[in-house]
Amino acid sequence: MELHPEVEPLAFLLGRWSGEGTGEYPTIKPFAFREEVTFEHNGKPFLSYSQKTWSLIDDSPMHSETGYLRLAGPAPRRLEIVLAHSTGLVEVSEGILEPGKIELISTNVHGTSTAKTVTAIGRSIVVAEDVFKYRLRMAAGGLPAHHHLSGELQRVSD
Repeated sequence: MELHPEVEPLAFLLGRWSGEGTGEYPTIKPFAFREEVTFEHNGKPFLSYSQKTWSLIDDSPMHSETGYLRLAGPAPRRLEIVLAHSTGLVEVSEGILEPGKIELISTNVHGTSTAKTVTAIGRSIVVAEDVFKYRLRMAAGGLPAHHHLSGELQRVSD
């Protein structure tokens, strides 16, 4: 399928990525996980995104999220992302796309009545050839934003 011209600057993300990451937060014990991320395109002016994690200790499922990325505006390109998290959160984030680099900060984070209170999420992503590195910051439970997650993924050939 031909790539929609509006998402050509995001083409470096397309495909499946797999690797490991670590997590921490002031209110929890540090942890490690295995992760898979997929970016797909269906001919429309957006990319679809899915992410899943598993425990390195017992391979049990952990967090997952799914959503969409789209560009809004000329260079430097503004990027918008809408995600639904398995924890009952919905995240709307906006930021800037530069060659091989994405910086996002949430504009809205809402949760179900049983979701933990998260007030902000920030994401930094750097892609160099077949290596995808990210860092995620989160403000939750009445605390200001802290480092929460980081990972390094490799592009997977299908």
